[in-house]
Amino acid sequence: MRRPEERESVFIIPVDKIEISLKSRDDIPAILVGLQHLYLKTEIREQTLTLMEEHVAVDCDHDTGRPGMNWWRLLVLATMKQGLDCDYARLGELANKHITLREML
Repeated sequence: MRRPEERESVFIIPVDKIEISLKSRDDIPAILVGLQHLYLKTEIREQTLTLMEEHVAVDCDHDTGRPGMNWWRLLVLATMKQGLDCDYARLGELANKHITLREML
């Protein structure tokens, strides 16, 4: 899988520029703020992504798989699933329709 720094488009908003509503009482913005903080702490982010590479699906070829999926996107989706305690149907809906989450991906 690719690292998040491997930009696919010039139209991608940098993670530090994503505006997340701090006044919302929903749990999604709180999770996104935490992910944004993690992304901005380069050393911690690199350690996290390295651990994921080493321990997630060890017996798989990490250079193949779903096109466009990288370790950062996997971390964001896994964190959202656990943080919201949601099923894959809701996670898929959020990943496809939630504007701020799409920016984070």
